[in-house]
Amino acid sequence: MDTSRSSSQPAGHIAVEGHAGVLVARIDGGPHALFDPEITKQLKELVDRADRDPDIRAVVFTGTHPDRFLSHSDVR
Repeated sequence: MDTSRSSSQPAGHIAVEGHAGVLVARIDGGPHALFDPEITKQLKELVDRADRDPDIRAVVFTGTHPDRFLSHSDVR
């Protein structure tokens, strides 16, 4: 069974909230919890942001899928 995303499926995303020096990053890889190129891009941006900002002391990662954090990485 092919669980890759077709061009009609939306790309994953990371929603970030900040609270007193701690960012909470909620990774949404869609119904299959895929780690796709869009999430990779957003993860790099988030890491760069945390590196540049001395007020950010921690980043907590969580997923939005009810059964798993991530199921598959689809990046090169």
